This record gives sequence, structure tokens and C-alpha cells, in this order.
Amino acid sequence: MLPNIIIPGAPKAGTTSIVSILNQHPDFFVSPKKEPRFFISDEIINLSDKDPLKKFLSDTSVLNFDEYEAAYLTDSKFAIDASIQYLYYYKTTVPKIKAYLGDPYIIIILRNPVDRAVSNFMYTKKSEKCNSLVEAVKDELAGNRDYLHSFYQNYKQGLYYEQVKTFKENFTNVTVLFYEDFVNDNLSFVNSIFDTLGTSRLNKLKPVPKLNTSLGLSWTGRLLMKKYSPFRFVYKKVLPSFFDSSTYYNIKTNLKARFSKKSSDATDLLSNDDRQFLTDLYKEDVKKLMEFLNITKSPWIGF
Repeated sequence: MLPNIIIPGAPKAGTTSIVSILNQHPDFFVSPKKEPRFFISDEIINLSDKDPLKKFLSDTSVLNFDEYEAAYLTDSKFAIDASIQYLYYYKTTVPKIKAYLGDPYIIIILRNPVDRAVSNFMYTKKSEKCNSLVEAVKDELAGNRDYLHSFYQNYKQGLYYEQVKTFKENFTNVTVLFYEDFVNDNLSFVNSIFDTLGTSRLNKLKPVPKLNTSLGLSWTGRLLMKKYSPFRFVYKKVLPSFFDSSTYYNIKTNLKARFSKKSSDATDLLSNDDRQFLTDLYKEDVKKLMEFLNITKSPWIGF
């Protein structure tokens, strides 16, 4: 079976937590590689050697179809590919998804673009040359990041209108949801997805790991996951032999949450002036998006 559900983005919009909940349902299959990134394999292969994430992306992505097909050996009703860069690279991913998968369900999860940009900047900060998000966005607007992967396009990733429009115009079953609704009520949010797909609802949720992937691993996590660590060997090589794919995915997600850094809300790091600067950049795009989706009141503060 190949994936029949694509969750193409947006990055930093709670996809990992949402997929963890979907994985609690018996009808759903999540590959241990939640983000195979197969439909942007060319973009990864052709990345500049100057991109700090090239090795990571090359090592963790599924770059050929045979491997992609093998990652979805399941008889579950629904199989999910939640590669969150598909939304940004919509010009190439949409035709490829159609060619390989036909007309799958598309579930797009959007987040306030300013908050999303802050979280994204925190994720890449370790290899970031700029000292602040606003500085990084100005660097991006000047064209100095055009050679870098989408992870470093803090601003452009939040220009949702054309991305969403292209997906909706090319696929029959496209659902657009908002991260803020997920935060307010996890259960209602995922049950709305089950309703859309015509499958049974969940009455309650198992605890969802609180992931802080924007801040990376803690000191203990980095020690345990170093290259020749016995823990890393067990985690990467041994556990997959003893657990089915869904169970292994849950174990992996919980371990990542256990050893991630703890922090307060990163969106508080913006000054009022910086937030207004970014809000002004996004206003026109958000307006067009809401008109396209026939939404009269934006779910995002400031828009």
C-alpha cells in the first residue's frame, strides 16, 4: 500500500503531535519515518553543499521509490505521509503526488504565520548566521537564502495562499485546519479529521508527548544519541525488530519528547515592534487566503 493521506505542512504547526494521535486509531498506519520527503527528493539531492542541513536531510529521507514503497507495508485503511516541506515546494510536489498516488486525501495544517516563523527560527538557530528572526527575514527578503532548503525560509514558508490554492485546485479531498484549534481541543480536532475520512471517532486520547523540537535535544539526550552510544544502537537498530511500526513510532516520539529541551513559549521572544513588522509582511497573503477559504474572520490574532 502507498500513502493515501498526505499532510504536507505547514512546518511547526503541530504535525508530530497530531500524527501521534492519529496513530492511536486502529485504522491508521504511520511509517517509522514520519517524514520520508520522497516527493522533494530532487530538491534534497540538489541542495548546495553550503546548506547546513544537507547531510541530515540526505540521511533521514527516502530518496527512491522502492524504499518509499517498502516503508508502507501495511493493510491499514489509511497510511500517512506527513512530510511537512511538501507545502512549501508545492510547484514540484503537487504533480509528483498526482503521478504516484493519484488523488489522496490532503490535510493541511496552518498556524499563525508569525508564530510559525518564530518557532521555525528557533529550530534552525543553532546553524543560523543571523542573531534575530527579523534579521533573518530581512536576509531572506534580500535573496541571500535562495540556495538554502525551506527550513531557512522563515518568512516564505508562511506565505500560505498560493500553496493552499494549488493543492485545493489539484486534489479532490483537501481539508485545511488550524493549529490553534488543535491547541484548544486536541480531541475535537482529530475527531474532525476522522469525520472527514468517514472513520470512527476516538472517545479519549492517550497522553500525547509534549515535543519541543524547536529547541533540540537536552544535554542528556545529546549524550545518549551520540554516534557510538549503546542507547543509540538499541534505539535505531534493535527496537524496530521487536515492535510493529506504529508501536515503534510511538516509542520514538515519546523518547524524543523525554530528552528534548524544556522552555517557555518561544513566541514570547518577539518584541511588539518586531511582531508588527512580521504581521505587516503577511497581511495581504492572509487576506487572500481567508477570502479563498471563505472564512470571514481570521483565526489568528493580528490578522
